[in-house]
This record gives sequence, C-alpha cells and structure tokens, in this order.
Amino acid sequence: MTPTVTEGKHGQFFWLERSIEQRAVDRPMISLAKHCPKVLLNRYVVVTSLDSGPLHLNHNQLNAGWERVGRLAISPRISNAADVPYCWFDEWYVFDDRVPSTLDIEVFVNKGTFSLGDPNPTIDTMYIGSDASVRERLVAAAVALRETFWAQLDQLNPESYVANGNCFTFVTRNAGHYRDVNAQMHSF
Repeated sequence: MTPTVTEGKHGQFFWLERSIEQRAVDRPMISLAKHCPKVLLNRYVVVTSLDSGPLHLNHNQLNAGWERVGRLAISPRISNAADVPYCWFDEWYVFDDRVPSTLDIEVFVNKGTFSLGDPNPTIDTMYIGSDASVRERLVAAAVALRETFWAQLDQLNPESYVANGNCFTFVTRNAGHYRDVNAQMHSF
C-alpha cells in the first residue's frame, strides 16, 4: 500500500499525517532528523514516549544535560538533530524556549486509534474483523482522543509535536517547518 499524507490546520497549528510503511517504520523519524533538522536544532525536546515507554536516560545523555521529570525526558538545547533518540511509537514535544515548568502530558502515540486525519489512517492498520460496529467504536474513540490532544496542545503551546506510531504525525505553529516537513514526507 502506498503511504498517504493528510494535511490540515487547527487554530495556529499546521499538521500532517503520513500512513506508516510496515517495512520502514522509522523512515519518517530518520527523514525528519536528516532533512529537516531545523525542527529540532536550538530547541528543547520533551520525549514522552520511546518505543511505547519512557526514555531511560543513559550516562552520556545525563552528562549532556538531559533531565528526567517523572516519566518525561527533557533535552538540553539540541545542537545535533541526531542526538534525539527515536525508535517506533515515539512522541516528542518541541519547544523553542525553555520547557514549561508544569508538565502534565498525556501520551497519545501509544493509543492505537490516535489520528488527526479523517479518514483515520491508523484504523486500517488494526485488525477489526468484519464487525462494522467495532470500526464505528474505533472511529468514535479517535474523535475523542483528537479533542483531548488539541486541548493539550493549546495549553502547552509547543512549537512542534512529532509522533511516530500507527502513523507519523507532525504538528507545528512554524509555517517554515511545516512546509519543509510536508515536502519531505511527500518525497519518499
């Protein structure tokens, strides 16, 4: 199946989603760090999920200035985009200034039906059988998650949000970053 890209705008945020390629699930993260490093450079990254769980900071990351705040990992100012760890089922909030001191962040990437797009590209990656009511319940759950996500994003006001789970999601209030990432997601 050829990956699809869905785009939209919500308030001050531009967003896009790209359906996932089962054989290259980390490709969007590699592409973002390699071809769109400005999204991360000179910014602070809050990692809420790495491979479906918290990022366990190693000795080198702690020495470089990464901090643990509860289940969150907060980077120092990023000087090399490749320093932000990724795997699959990862979620980052990217701040252009210091990270807010109060962070109560719900993780969305690990919720199977989370998607900003309509039609929802994540539901087709899940086995739902032939029962149409199951699909309807999944779609309804995705709508509720989407509302909670936008409320959280409005409250935290990050410059960008990046998630790579059942689909790749990129949200930003920076029009230049949006343009660059959108071009990159359509190019491979």
